[in-house]
Amino acid sequence: MKTQFFLFLLIVSFSVRVEAQQIPNSGFESWTNIGGWFDNPDEWQTGDNQIQTPVVKDTLAHQGNYALQINAMGINSFAKIKFAISAHPNQLNFFVKTNVAGSEEVSIVSKLFYSNNIVDSAQWTYSSPLLNWTPVGIPFSQSSILVDSVEIQIANAGVNSTYISVDDMMFITTNIKENLIEVLSEVYPNPAKDFVTIEFENRNQNNFTLSLFSVDGKLLKSINIVQADKYILDTKEFPAGEYFFNLNCKNYWGRGRFSKY
Repeated sequence: MKTQFFLFLLIVSFSVRVEAQQIPNSGFESWTNIGGWFDNPDEWQTGDNQIQTPVVKDTLAHQGNYALQINAMGINSFAKIKFAISAHPNQLNFFVKTNVAGSEEVSIVSKLFYSNNIVDSAQWTYSSPLLNWTPVGIPFSQSSILVDSVEIQIANAGVNSTYISVDDMMFITTNIKENLIEVLSEVYPNPAKDFVTIEFENRNQNNFTLSLFSVDGKLLKSINIVQADKYILDTKEFPAGEYFFNLNCKNYWGRGRFSKY
């Protein structure tokens, strides 16, 4: 079975400048009380409920009155947000402090989407204490300039005394004038078992980069395809599930997905 994606020309014009894209309630100054049970940061979804409230205000903020703090309470220890954006960010910046107990860890993951497909991601995972506010920047791979939405998730995977506090989140974006052509691609067999073939238009025999992502946005492989219009991907090492891929070369860009059983 082949899965076909549409071919169309996309002209994307950007001015050459660095700018900060706004993240809703990025400084965590705005909170709403939910039913008298807990306070929730506006625009963000959390795991707080009437029994557990892992997400709380940190009154010792980096700036302003509040930061967001997530304490270790199992699967509910997260805060996430998804919203529309107009340009591919280069980097996610934030201030963080954390006290990680034992072998536990905390993380911040951002996934970029285009037409509901994951096209890029950035991840920060930490397993040591950072007791003072510390600036952190996590880069995206720039595997595609075409994006329409983004998701950010802050998580505490601990079960003991681990906490993570975050404040003043910001995307940094460099806008560059660029013309992009999305190429036609075919994927077969789909679903796949041991191998999947990815075919795409490459009339000029360009060198493409194939980036493979898991459904949660983790970059699994980056493969150089030299002057070819087909690549046979060995999928035996991957578990069953959904996978996304990007194809990139100069002004050409392709995308797709397949299932592994």
